[in-house]
Formats: sequence, C-alpha cells, structure tokens
Amino acid sequence: MLEKLPPELLTEILTRLPVDCLLRFRSISKSWCAKIDDPNFIKTHLKKSRETNSNLTLIFAGSHPDYFYNVNLDSLNSIIKLENPIKGPTDASHNIKIVGSCNGLLCFGNASGRITLMNPSTRKHKVLPFLRMDASVKGKSVWGAWAFGFGCDSVHDDYKVIRLGQYLDFSLQQFETDTMVYSLKSNSWRKIDGMSCIIGFDQKMGVLVGEALHWLASRDRILLNPDVIVALNLGVEDFREVPGPDVVVVGANPNQNPSLNLGVVEEWLSVFAIYNNTRLDIWVMKEYGAKDSWTRLFSFTPNVVPFVKCLRTLVFSKNRDEVLLGLQDKNLLWYKIREKRVKRVEIHIVVTLFTMQVFHGSLVPLSVNKETDSKKARPRKGKKNRDEFLSKGFKLAWNWGDEAVFEHMKVDAK
Repeated sequence: MLEKLPPELLTEILTRLPVDCLLRFRSISKSWCAKIDDPNFIKTHLKKSRETNSNLTLIFAGSHPDYFYNVNLDSLNSIIKLENPIKGPTDASHNIKIVGSCNGLLCFGNASGRITLMNPSTRKHKVLPFLRMDASVKGKSVWGAWAFGFGCDSVHDDYKVIRLGQYLDFSLQQFETDTMVYSLKSNSWRKIDGMSCIIGFDQKMGVLVGEALHWLASRDRILLNPDVIVALNLGVEDFREVPGPDVVVVGANPNQNPSLNLGVVEEWLSVFAIYNNTRLDIWVMKEYGAKDSWTRLFSFTPNVVPFVKCLRTLVFSKNRDEVLLGLQDKNLLWYKIREKRVKRVEIHIVVTLFTMQVFHGSLVPLSVNKETDSKKARPRKGKKNRDEFLSKGFKLAWNWGDEAVFEHMKVDAK
C-alpha cells in the first residue's frame, strides 16, 4: 500500500519516523534499503528531526565501564544498553569521555588517548588512527594538556576531530602549542597553525555551534585566567576570537567575579556564569558574533535548583516550555520555564553527569572506510603504543578533563 503513494508523500512520511523504524524498513526490499540509505534522504530526515525537535536521545555512562545507555527523551521509559566503543585496559575504560556530538555522530575518547566515532542509533563505530605526541615537543616538556573537539565541515562534506596540545617547557616560562586535525574523509591526522592563547583547565571539550568549535582561553600565559572565547572554524580551519558577555568586571575583587563555562543552549553559544555557588546565570548569544546580542536567558539560585555550581543545560523539550538540566549529584531535572519550578526525572541507573550528551538520532554513516565491529576494534594489549612516544625517564599520567602531567620516573643506568 505504501509503495502506491506518490514518492514525495512517501518521503515525507518516512522522514518523520524514528531511526529504529527506518532500520527495520531497510529489510523490506532492495528499493526500500536504497531509499533509506540514500544520502539525500538521510540529510532530509536529520533536517526534519531538527525542525520538529524529535528523535532526541540522551546517552550517558553508568557505573559499569563496558556500557553506555541510550534513553529516548520523548518517553524516558526505555533504556537501551550499548557496548563501550573503546575497548582497552580497565582504567582506560573507566575514563572514557564524550568529546562531542554532531548530526547524530558522537566522538569518544579515553585516558590512553584512543578516539572513536560512533553512531549510537545504527550502532556503527570507527576507531581513529592513534595520534602520537608532536616530535618537536617530545622530551622538552614538564607538563602537558590536551583539549578536544568534534564537528562537521559542510564545505568539504567532512567530519573533523580536533586535538589541541599545550606543553610547558622545563623553564616553566614557555608554552608550546600544536593543533592536529583528523579528517574522516581522508582517515588521517595533519597539523595546522595553532593559536597563541591557552585553553582553560575547566574547558577541555570544544563547544560546537554551527560549524565552529569554541573554548574558553587565556591570553595571559602566566595567570591563565580565562578572558577570551576562541573559535576554530572547521571549514577554513582558522582561529578567531568571539566576543563574550560583560559578566567579568576588570579590576574587581576576584571573589566577586564569576567562574565561567561554555555551553550550547538550543542553537546558541552560551556562557555559564557561576557566582560562588549562590547564583548561576546562563547567557546566550542570539546572533552569532554580535556582542550586543548576548542575553541572560536563565538565572538559577539554590532555592530553585540545588548545586547551581555544577549544573548543565542539556536540551529543550519538544514544545520548548521545559529545559532538561543535569546536576552534579547525577540527577536529571525538567525545569518548567513559566512556573520556574523543577520536576525530577527518574532513571534507574547511576548516571555520570559529565559523560552525558543529548543528540538527534540519525542515519548518518561512517562510510569513509569500512566500520569496525566490536571484535576488530579492540586495540592491541600492552602499553607500548601509549608510552613509546614519551621521552626517556618520563611517563605521561592522564587525568582527563583536568590535565596531563609528565611524571618523572627513575631509570636505571645501563
């Protein structure tokens, strides 16, 4: 019966369906499979999901390192268990983080430096080539940290992963920086010109707005106080500064100024200004690049939402009258905007707040190379690949999300 419908009407119907239904429909016939796999249909389906704010999925880590969990935000009553896309030593599995999401694809990284792209809706994933330290800083640094980002480059029809390396030399006076870009289309890493600022310690994962990644950074390489928003355009691959809201008073008592974090609310770049755990203001840039478009969207106090210091806005509801909030104590809350009150979300799994992401389920493939299955994706055992790039007498000890520290090790003379 459906095949008797006009093609345009059939496409309109199919674009409104969730991904799991479409995946089942692929088995109806070769023609249905070809239609659902068609790149134009995949783009149309994703566009429809964004327009209707549908196919929203929350993915999060639980207490077990081998699994992630998917929850459909329309129902919140069915939890799907997914295998951890990065296999490795137990300590590395425990430290897996979500680097970012774009068009239904997620980027994961772990403490051993392994990075994987995954479409949780189709359960396909791809392990990226392992990236070693830049030889120019090898053996010359006493401290190092990496910042990451993931997004889409529509100019070249590509997806890119960014690794920003920052290294402090033994004089403790000079920072070395390098920026590496992974292209899904070429399946390779390459180096681009870096930036002069230093990424803030609390902002290791780039915030994707449009096709640019954003980090809080510091122009001052000594004090390292965040004072600028730096953006990397993924199409032209250049860095630029983005004006922020006037929430910090220059010359004021540091205790009176807020601590800052970047985020994204709806499609807007946002700044979270936290005032000594007594108030959280969320500012959004409603016209990208225009300083005077910054608007205070929400202001939370502990009597409305507890733990305002460790609050994340995750997503608006379908009718946009509620916003989903994540708290440090691993609770999820729907905040009713008009009533200014909250409703607790019941998920019967221990949730890890900072390994949590909301995304639109999609059919977007990882088709540059053949996706690996979970058996083929397992990295080789042992620490050789992780440590072979380190200078003699030093070992890189990771604390993902904070910093990487070169710890001196005693080496027996031979």
